[in-house]
Amino acid sequence: MNVKIHFEVGETVATILADDSDINIIESAILNARSIIENKIRSDPLFGRTFDPYPENIEDHTLIRSMCKASMCACVGPMASVAGAVLSHTLETVIDTHTDNIIIDNGGDIAFISTKAVYITMNSNNPYIDDIVFEILPHSGIYSVCSSSGRIGHSISLGNSDICTVFSPDPILADACATALGNLIQSQDDLAFATELISSIDGIDGCLATCDGHVSICGCIPRIVSRKNCDNDEITRISVTL
Repeated sequence: MNVKIHFEVGETVATILADDSDINIIESAILNARSIIENKIRSDPLFGRTFDPYPENIEDHTLIRSMCKASMCACVGPMASVAGAVLSHTLETVIDTHTDNIIIDNGGDIAFISTKAVYITMNSNNPYIDDIVFEILPHSGIYSVCSSSGRIGHSISLGNSDICTVFSPDPILADACATALGNLIQSQDDLAFATELISSIDGIDGCLATCDGHVSICGCIPRIVSRKNCDNDEITRISVTL
């Protein structure tokens, strides 16, 4: 990866790490994903505002249909997966023809294609959690780490979690499930049930949630390593500015 750039358009606030030759097509793919979603909202305003699961329509673009499928799986509105949808569409656009190493952080939701390990930590304002670094080994395709919070950032959460993070090869599903996980947690008493429920969803590898200094982990999550053993330049921070 030769460059790290900030790219902002509308509600999309992205940090892109990629080869310089890939930046233009990545930015173009982000704009195209936004256009697809904006066109759907114009034709059906309910899609853009509902918090309820939204059934797919076979006449819609495949990106919209994927958002609807994730909505139904996670029991949230389709726009709960909007950041993941932008990530998914962008990486699907470039995966077959461009550099093997691309990381995109879209407001705290991260997806990447990488031939080497990726190190990701969180910024949750919790010193115990913020010292954790996830070592994500190379995958053959796209992989994603999506987060939600009831206390940090600008995204809507119906819960009271410090941070909820979901791991999955599917950025759209991961984003929807991160929102669902956050919605389920009102106090530390909800942590175990919520993480078990979300990790049981087909397509989700595992998840982590924190609330009031307590942590619950369920499913298969990446190996946790010490920040002291990582080069800070290798770490991609989940900032949760959703």
